[in-house]
Amino acid sequence: VLIIAIAIGFVFDFARPTALAIEHDKQTAAALALAKTALIGYAASDANRPGELPCPDVNNDGQLTLGIDFTGGAGSPCVSLLGRFPWKTLGLPDLRDGSGERLWYALSDSFHAGATSKIDNDTKGTLTITGTSPALSVIAVIFSPGSVVGTQVRDTANENTIANYLEGGNETGIATSTFVTG
Repeated sequence: VLIIAIAIGFVFDFARPTALAIEHDKQTAAALALAKTALIGYAASDANRPGELPCPDVNNDGQLTLGIDFTGGAGSPCVSLLGRFPWKTLGLPDLRDGSGERLWYALSDSFHAGATSKIDNDTKGTLTITGTSPALSVIAVIFSPGSVVGTQVRDTANENTIANYLEGGNETGIATSTFVTG
């Protein structure tokens, strides 16, 4: 009886992480889907420049703030084209992936709010995706950082350090406009 009880315990121990991983994946997929839907809705509802998207949030408060996240000037007002997903600006709950991390977001330069170029059917995104799901002319990318990898440090002092949340080339992707899927 003791051996059977121990065996059952091992089965539950091995099955539990799988069930937990599935739940984390479901939470991540739901957050990413909601973020994608919100971006599409934002782009479609902009009466002044349909197709425009918000700048990334650079200080991790979810709210785009003049002078912090964007300059408000014409041309290239985003402080950075890679940052946190602006969930509060889009009227969403605090979106987090299955590991409890907020989503990240990269944006093509010609599609951000305040850009001077027109957006029409011929306007192409400037981002490239390589890896298992390659794509060209991408307008925006939403990232789930997942749990800590390698030497990443995630605390309040490092919460806006891109390399502590993105890896595999994605931490430097905005410099080359190339991001990697795994």
